[in-house]
Amino acid sequence: MTVEEVSEYLRICRASVYRLVKRNKIPVSRVGKRLRFRKETLEEWLTRMENLNHDSH
Repeated sequence: MTVEEVSEYLRICRASVYRLVKRNKIPVSRVGKRLRFRKETLEEWLTRMENLNHDSH
């Protein structure tokens, strides 16, 4: 997935996707200078983030 596709999938702006990448908060691969995301990996990451949020409350 591209940054654009991830922003649509997560319903956040592209700038937020770049910010997450810069802070190493989201799983990403680099292909040359381009960022690429695997949907399966993002889904696993989202599940982990949801579990962390539930555990902290």
